[in-house]
Amino acid sequence: MKPLAEFAAILNPEDNVATALKEIECGEYIQAEWKLAVREKIPAGFKVSLADLKKGDSVIKYGYPIGIATVLIAPGDIVHTHNITSTVKTRS
Repeated sequence: MKPLAEFAAILNPEDNVATALKEIECGEYIQAEWKLAVREKIPAGFKVSLADLKKGDSVIKYGYPIGIATVLIAPGDIVHTHNITSTVKTRS
């Protein structure tokens, strides 16, 4: 098992996703006292789910909701535009 902190950043203790600092390969990672099985390659800059996210659940990053899950997302899955809808408002 590899420490998740070497590969990803959790920006707030309430986050349910981590951001990949570099590519994360499939395999097992450990963070504090829990294990995460990454089931697909996560490119640098992308998010990886740290928890079960059901359809309609908020995706939390920076301690704030940044999106809504559009499908079931398992821990270790990539989190991106194919499985969430953004709730981030942009300035006009």
